[in-house]
Amino acid sequence: MRKIICLLAIFFVLMQTAHADLVVTGAACDVTLDARYGAASAQDTTVKIKLENTGNSSITVYEPSFDAPEEITLSALGAYPLTIGAGTSKEVQIRVHVAGTASEGMHIATAYCGDITESCTITVTVHVEHAIAAPGEVTIRGEVAEPTGAQIESIVWDACNFAAFPYDLNCDIATETLAIASGTLPERDRTIDAGNLTSE
Repeated sequence: MRKIICLLAIFFVLMQTAHADLVVTGAACDVTLDARYGAASAQDTTVKIKLENTGNSSITVYEPSFDAPEEITLSALGAYPLTIGAGTSKEVQIRVHVAGTASEGMHIATAYCGDITESCTITVTVHVEHAIAAPGEVTIRGEVAEPTGAQIESIVWDACNFAAFPYDLNCDIATETLAIASGTLPERDRTIDAGNLTSE
């Protein structure tokens, strides 16, 4: 069982040498793969990248291609090539597909646009759900009462000397007791007769 959080940081430089006036704003996305209740399902998400033309003439941007690790696929959405008018901007979408078997660690993908390449860093963190083993036999011991002679006082167990009794730490309240009535245990006979042991 595991929970995978995939943090994808994408920074594309789509400008070619002739596109010195193209400003690219990067994007980031979070992808969560939840395997707490079985195998994780693959997840898809999209990220938006802003392309801004700061020059005085139109710019043509062609569809980028990607080289990514086996568990991760990147693809451009929308129609290409794009024409960005002077002094205007456009947002493009990148589809991110993360397989349910994505492994922990840093993954590097590469975006290609013409002669320009840019790396994409994908960091995957795996949260393993630890199984808690069922406890075995549990023994809870209380204070041992050992009268040295005839019992003349009640013998009482409460939350202070027997851990199985509940105790409210917030309110300082303990309500349960187990008591052997006074004078009911002879010096030589330690048998508790019916009615002499009470629980409240």
